[in-house]
Amino acid sequence: MESIGLDGHLVHRDLGEGDDEARQKEARLFFGKSPHLQFLAELYDKLRTTGPTWWTPEQSREAWPAAIRMGWFSQRPDIRQRITTKLTGLAAGAARRFWPDEQATLIDAVLDSGDIPVATFEAVFDAQDIVVYGAPVHIWQRFRERMPLEDESEENRKFIAWVLRALLADRSSASAPRGKPILDAWEVRGAIDAEAYQQFMPLEVRVAVDQARLKHERSRPREPFHARHELAIATPERIAAHLPLAEIAPVFLLADRAIERSTPKSETIAPAEQAPDSVEPPRPSQIN
Repeated sequence: MESIGLDGHLVHRDLGEGDDEARQKEARLFFGKSPHLQFLAELYDKLRTTGPTWWTPEQSREAWPAAIRMGWFSQRPDIRQRITTKLTGLAAGAARRFWPDEQATLIDAVLDSGDIPVATFEAVFDAQDIVVYGAPVHIWQRFRERMPLEDESEENRKFIAWVLRALLADRSSASAPRGKPILDAWEVRGAIDAEAYQQFMPLEVRVAVDQARLKHERSRPREPFHARHELAIATPERIAAHLPLAEIAPVFLLADRAIERSTPKSETIAPAEQAPDSVEPPRPSQIN
């Protein structure tokens, strides 16, 4: 049985130490019914593969060091074992028997000694696992803090265009149905200042929208011309290419609220029940 942690992450209940398959199934179902987690996993992967200067493996390790990450997976000894083995070379059985903080210490040791690069540390953590068991809202918040809207470079504009399109998508990049987008077209178009939109969007785009509106009204007079029709012409790529990026900031503020609304609230659990998210037995030193 699953429940929700304080940060909207998955918490397993009533599962024994060896129930790896049951946990994997719960995690897949939890991710599959959470459009905001699917978006955040795609965003995290995009940040890692694109590698902008404002989102580096070193910055991510500083934000979420090994101790925090292994703590996320306190209920998933299979994930912790896989990560520990890949990063330290420790045999699978031995790696699994270590506690999260001990595994983190081993991982930090190989990182700090230079045996593996920080990029390898970052790459070994699966984005889907991170958003399911970590603090998903914090990932979006960290992205918002780092994203330099004052940087008008072509590279940054392309990245912002990707984010806008991902926010509007009802399917993942792997073409799997997401259920619903984070924001709809009306929300995105309505969040952008109308005067700035008219000032910076190229004339040919505005003319094309106007022509499409007239054609639509003539051919389908009973069907309104919606924002989604407009954004099929004034695409996220065109918006990000021509508007000052600061004018797009209200869209991300709207996404803040949408992601927060989509994040399940933690269940009410008695303090005595809430303390150990892990199902592992207490250490010998903790037994009176």
